Amino acid sequence: MNKKRNSAIKIGIILLALMVFFTFFSSSINYFLTPKVTITAARQGLLSRELVFNDVELFYIDHLETKLPETVPVPLFVGDVFVQKGDEIRPGDLLAIIDDAPLEDAINTAYAEMKEKEAALVMFDLMFNTEVSRIERYIEDATASLRRLGRRDAERLREDIDQHKAELDVMLEFQMVAGQSRRVVENNYDLSYRKYNDLFEVKNNIREIRADVPGHIHEINITKNQKINAGDLLFVLIPEEAMPYIKVSVSRDEAVYFNTPGFLSVEYDERDGFDIRRHTVPAEIEGITGTGAMQTVIAGFSQSISHDIHIRQAKFSLPQEVGIVIPISAVIAGSDVYTVTQINTFLGQELRVSRRNVSLGEKNHTQVIITDGLELNEFIVTSWDRPIKDGQRVLLPND
Repeated sequence: MNKKRNSAIKIGIILLALMVFFTFFSSSINYFLTPKVTITAARQGLLSRELVFNDVELFYIDHLETKLPETVPVPLFVGDVFVQKGDEIRPGDLLAIIDDAPLEDAINTAYAEMKEKEAALVMFDLMFNTEVSRIERYIEDATASLRRLGRRDAERLREDIDQHKAELDVMLEFQMVAGQSRRVVENNYDLSYRKYNDLFEVKNNIREIRADVPGHIHEINITKNQKINAGDLLFVLIPEEAMPYIKVSVSRDEAVYFNTPGFLSVEYDERDGFDIRRHTVPAEIEGITGTGAMQTVIAGFSQSISHDIHIRQAKFSLPQEVGIVIPISAVIAGSDVYTVTQINTFLGQELRVSRRNVSLGEKNHTQVIITDGLELNEFIVTSWDRPIKDGQRVLLPND
């Protein structure tokens, strides 16, 4: 009996302890289990938008390309290069030396070919003139014979005339063919002469590569002892008066913004001795090229800049938009937000969240405009310490 009584007393003590625990600590447990959120009110405001582009290329429309002439028949080698990228140049400045020794064999071959064609032309003229003289004498004799035969018997006269006419036609045809053959030989000589003359002129002009106009070196595509071929690009020179432009690579969606009023600026670094200075200057949009997924915006600088610069990025500032502005962190699952409502319960006032779909307008990196689905001064959740769901009770960090 006493044993049962002791067990009942123990159970009663445990139940009493649990009642005391839950009475005094349930609120603390509930507090730690309830999500903590930060909220803000939907306000009318201005949205500032700025597109930042890092894929920016500096270029000059009026650039000059120095190439190895197309008439160079053999590979050559670079003897030495005397300038660096960004160097200022004046007319006559020596840029590079080209080793033209491999041209000697080509010139000697062309000279021998020209002399061979020249000898063939002289020989042909000698043979041609001799044969033409013979044909002319024959034509003269045949014509005189025809006149003499005119006084003879009519039947014999007709036979002799026909025979001499046939011989005369053959001689005249030979004279025409011989003339055509002479033109072929003469053309061959002319071609060989021009080839030799071009090679000789190339050799005289190719050894020293010099600047023709004042400006600066924008690009160097050769190094010492490098092998080069006809048509290879050696230097890109920017004339002193050339205007710089930029190419900004943008997506199809971003390109649409450039058709609206906006402000384009370019940030670049300029080298001043050992110092590098950063500048931001305005640029004017000239146009947009391309129709694919990626397009190119062409813009010119609105003020004079140095040639020795490094483009860092371009920024396009769009007009400010007016509307209901909320933090972009409040948007979940594409276009949903959690609104916060205060309700009365038998335990007192509570904050509960409701998930709502809204329509989004323009946005930047931190804010977005709500075009529909949210009223002014409604409270929305901007952050939470744990996942929340529709209709759930929440607390503010200071509650």
